[in-house]
Amino acid sequence: MKGAHWTTAISTVLGVASTLAVLGLVVAAGGLSQALGKEVKAGLRMQVELVARTTAEQGPQIAAKIASWPQVLEAEFINSEAAARDLEQELGTSFMTFLGESPLPPSVELRLHPDAANSDAIHHLETLLIGLNGAVRVNAPWSIIRHLEGATTRWFWPVTLLFLALLALSAAQIYHVIKLSVHGRRFVIRSMELVGARPRMIRRPFFWEGMGYGFVGGVLAFAAVIAALGAFRPMAPALFSHITPTHLASLAAVLTSAGLLIAGGSSFWAVRSLLGASLDRLH
Repeated sequence: MKGAHWTTAISTVLGVASTLAVLGLVVAAGGLSQALGKEVKAGLRMQVELVARTTAEQGPQIAAKIASWPQVLEAEFINSEAAARDLEQELGTSFMTFLGESPLPPSVELRLHPDAANSDAIHHLETLLIGLNGAVRVNAPWSIIRHLEGATTRWFWPVTLLFLALLALSAAQIYHVIKLSVHGRRFVIRSMELVGARPRMIRRPFFWEGMGYGFVGGVLAFAAVIAALGAFRPMAPALFSHITPTHLASLAAVLTSAGLLIAGGSSFWAVRSLLGASLDRLH
């Protein structure tokens, strides 16, 4: 009988773990999509065009001042000659030989902090930049910003509804796994009723056992998700630079909490459905 109980326990834990692992992979995919958005935003650049008379000493000073702002990751001064050389490399054509001097103004190119890559923050940053002494014009990547914000707005509710639907399906799947486990001991529950055990006393051991299944299943699911992420990491290492230990701890907490609540609640309702059942129903 002990061997049969352990077999049932292992199959139940694996059933809970596999269901929670699918849920964890969806949560991890959502986290990676956010990391992808941050990676794109971290690559966004703004350009501040400066007056033509900006000297080689003034330019780096302006860039250093901009780099000290919290919205900016880094800022680099680019003089007219360097800008012309970069443009010639991109175009593959030399125009300096017949123009004689660079047609491009000196500028400061800055890279934004991902948290500052939104419409409100960039509007504020543009105001600060254009107010600098020597600034002429500010070029911001508005098309990319609007595209990212539009995508976030469009996909928020579909992704949220998909997650809730998957959560409901996971809860239903775990309930059926737990219900089969409890149903296998339906005559034990009946015997406890016949000797006068109260419903609360009957439910208690099954409830704690279900909580144990949920906890172990949540831990195994988290381990499976970490293994999957580890296999995927070499393909996109830049994305994982945005995944912190806090994110992983949150994922572990979500999976174990979901396992505890769903498996514990499933055990409670599964036992309750058998209390007072007729012999015909038990057979």
